[in-house]
Amino acid sequence: RVLFRSYLAGHCKQSRFDAWGKGGNMVSQMKKRFARDILGEGGGERPKYSHLIVLGGIADIGSNETAGRTLEKIQTDLGAMYRMAHDKGITVIALTLPPWGAYYQYNDERHRMMLAMNDWLRKKPAPVSHVVDVFPKLVCKERELCAEYASDKIHWNKKGHDLVGQMLLEQIFSDCE
Repeated sequence: RVLFRSYLAGHCKQSRFDAWGKGGNMVSQMKKRFARDILGEGGGERPKYSHLIVLGGIADIGSNETAGRTLEKIQTDLGAMYRMAHDKGITVIALTLPPWGAYYQYNDERHRMMLAMNDWLRKKPAPVSHVVDVFPKLVCKERELCAEYASDKIHWNKKGHDLVGQMLLEQIFSDCE
């Protein structure tokens, strides 16, 4: 599977980029997996990471009615994950939420929540070190992922991943080896 980390790995040959994300996870689930899988809570050796790239909140917004996920809950869970990483000396990079307006359950309320999440992220909540604003580069028709970056109207294709990888390289990892 092609990810933006493949783009980064191709340009930062002496650096390591691992993917721990799991599609469809809400941030509350991400936070538990993060503590276990990246920080090694509960035992086991883990690599020491210098940076953490976080993209989360879409599944929460998509579950606002069924799971009762609110902006406050999403931001609280993301904030906890950001602090856990920061407390371990990891530089936190947050990505804004990309457009997903072509999803069949997307509606005006979910659009409002997504825009509010991106506004919150752009303000660089503590202890986030960097915010990479992917939304404006990927959006078409105010809500939808541009066709040139989409594999199925809501998921990024290789060109979309490469664009996000290029943004990360230029804004954060320009001095990588």
